Amino acid sequence: MNTRSAETLHVVIIGSAGGQDTLDSLQQSPPESGIVPIGCPDPTAVAQVLKPLSAGTRVLFLRAGDRVEPGYLASLDRHGPDEAVGVLLTPSAVIRADGTRDDRMQWRFSHGSRSADLTAEPYVFPETISGVVLTVPRRGLPDWGGPGPLRGVDDADGAGGDDENVGLSGLIAHIVSTGNRVGLHNGPAVIRHASPSPGAWGEVDHYRHLLATILPAWLQADGPPPAWVYQLIIHRLIQVTEADRGLRYPSAGLTVAERAEVARLLRAITRRVPASQIEAYCSTPLAVERRTALMAMAAGPMPAPILCSRRRFRSDQKVTYFYTGASPTEQWTVDGTWASPTGAKTVDHRYFDEVVLHERIVWLPKGEVTAVINGQELPVAPDRGSPRPPETIPGQRRHGSLPSGLRRRLAGVLGRGSAQEQTQQTIASSTSTPSSSASSSASSSTPASVSSSAPSPYTASSPTDWPRTWLYMDRHNSAGDNAEPLYRYARTHAPSVRHIFVIERTCPDWDRLAQDGFVLLDPTAPGFDAAWTGAETILLSDIGDPLIKHRLTGAGTSPDQRLVFLQHGVTMRDMWRWFNGTRLDVVVCATTPEQVGLTADHTSYTLTDREVWRTGFPRHDHLHGLLGQERDRILLAPTWDPEVASALESAPDCAGLLSALYRPWLELAAGLTQAGHQIVLFAHPKLAANAPEWFRALGVPAITGRDLPEVLARSWAVVSDRSSVLDEGMLAGCVGIVWDPRGRPDTDHYRSRHEAIGAIGVDTLEQVYQAVDDVVSGRVVAPEDLILLDAGACARLTNLLQRDSI
Repeated sequence: MNTRSAETLHVVIIGSAGGQDTLDSLQQSPPESGIVPIGCPDPTAVAQVLKPLSAGTRVLFLRAGDRVEPGYLASLDRHGPDEAVGVLLTPSAVIRADGTRDDRMQWRFSHGSRSADLTAEPYVFPETISGVVLTVPRRGLPDWGGPGPLRGVDDADGAGGDDENVGLSGLIAHIVSTGNRVGLHNGPAVIRHASPSPGAWGEVDHYRHLLATILPAWLQADGPPPAWVYQLIIHRLIQVTEADRGLRYPSAGLTVAERAEVARLLRAITRRVPASQIEAYCSTPLAVERRTALMAMAAGPMPAPILCSRRRFRSDQKVTYFYTGASPTEQWTVDGTWASPTGAKTVDHRYFDEVVLHERIVWLPKGEVTAVINGQELPVAPDRGSPRPPETIPGQRRHGSLPSGLRRRLAGVLGRGSAQEQTQQTIASSTSTPSSSASSSASSSTPASVSSSAPSPYTASSPTDWPRTWLYMDRHNSAGDNAEPLYRYARTHAPSVRHIFVIERTCPDWDRLAQDGFVLLDPTAPGFDAAWTGAETILLSDIGDPLIKHRLTGAGTSPDQRLVFLQHGVTMRDMWRWFNGTRLDVVVCATTPEQVGLTADHTSYTLTDREVWRTGFPRHDHLHGLLGQERDRILLAPTWDPEVASALESAPDCAGLLSALYRPWLELAAGLTQAGHQIVLFAHPKLAANAPEWFRALGVPAITGRDLPEVLARSWAVVSDRSSVLDEGMLAGCVGIVWDPRGRPDTDHYRSRHEAIGAIGVDTLEQVYQAVDDVVSGRVVAPEDLILLDAGACARLTNLLQRDSI
């Protein structure tokens, strides 16, 4: 019997939110020796909790809300590290809000249970104390809360209540003092609880404590700190930059002054990190631009120019390079001959509104490229990707492993075989009768609630039958946006192309579209993967749709496929935080100000004029046909809230959240109604779909997306905080009125950009009333240069898409 099985395991649960879930998981399969749960709801009390524990006691740290997988506790007894190793690290995974599992960090433990020297393998150290097993040494734990530079920095991490850093300072000091050695355990994982957005990252106190207290203390852990401490610091710096990225970026709530403070602190602490450590960082995946931004703040060298992936449908190719300071002098050769760019753009990369570095994007003829930057000749090659840790323990090879070269050759052979097998299966399925294919598709994807006679028009066919396939999708559970009208036009005017429309069979639009002769495909059906990979062109109205968004990063689409974003809203917000991380070959836009905002020099968008087409949106063809009607109403269009939408999806009875969100808008509606105006409220589909009864009971007429064009054509004005419905209204001849009752920091310049094209910016209810009166009385009129001129968006877009080269 393992002597460890007789030892009681003490489990310190840090924090309180979700603590019961943690306790429940510990009781699933407790070890024979038993456990002693120790609650630590006050994260600042970790040192006091550890102080009375005697030498030899094993302590498992968990953050409240984290769970252990079944068998985890028992596995600690069976596979414990050597007695000489007092700290054991275990693998962790994160369950996202949509239920998917992210276990990218598992590679740290792919070599089995063993001890590791962190000076040789710095990348194995985790970014959290949750899942660490500590054996109290004979001399106790003097470093935890004791004298030294790390003392007292693990206090509460700001007003946001994030305790991710709690205990790490003491752990760092302990590991450094005991020789930088840890044990690795490849048993069951600890499932980490993903913090809700924005969490602590929405509060400036969190940034202050992290950047001005915690990280400076970690930099004094040793003289100088070992590489694994630098890796941990760099990971925290990445987290700071990530908080200023994304569609709903967590830092959006910071004021302008607070953002400037964070930018200053971020630059100051990054300067103290050696550039060589940033260049070698490999603990988590890291985009080129993120790594280069940190290198720029650390005054490190910029990477060599990068040749972006070539696209079959492009007549030229894209090269990028980064620089700081003054604009460089650049020259280019292609196949040994001096060449002039076919297009160019300078991008300003910002973090917390501060320009950290510049990216130069240059389009050149295809061929072998050489760059001459400031008189220095530099090679241009495809990006090698982020640094990755070694696949085996340094100096060793796993038993039975193959040399890397042979492994790559075998992977290539197996990959070709699997591709051939898939093609044979596709061709075989196409030789079956249409009725049998339809029956098979229906049986695999039709739920019991849907009639078995419901049509399933999509059948697989040989690639030679259709040299070009276009795949359309509005959203997985609804149609009626830009993809549907474009499909209707293109299937007639591009007859040599196979057109497939993607929508769930359970959606109410399925039968309507099937009756109109659409070739439909359920994205949850088995054939969707093959249809996606086989499509020449993919046309999407919503690149954030949960069923396909993961396909738009990494290897989700091939270099030869064309990804066209039909945009379900005019982009007059600074959406670069989201756009820059997504595969976008073409972005369709509707107005000149919108196009300029996306492609102009010194914006933060990496989009150029090659990727942005001002054709107008396909659904605008219908909107143009409605213009000229009598205007008799005011449309109120508050934007949606992702946290409220998520809450409604899981618990549709969360009416209190909707009431709080819409309260100021309902007050505005009441005031305008009392003044004699007819009011209509736009209910965002992501909210209305989960709470239809709530909107019906408001006493104010409420519409969703399907009724929007008719209402816009009859509205004097659209009042909105940040919704693209305001832009739709201005295209239909409405006056835009920008009003944000929540008073959020206007970091994306939404209001100023709209005022520049003729909208009215207001701050108070009284100002909204006055603006509406000015519009209805004719004292303020809509800017005519934005109103739709024709109904030719579908025609323009289809003609461009039919070209082999774009």
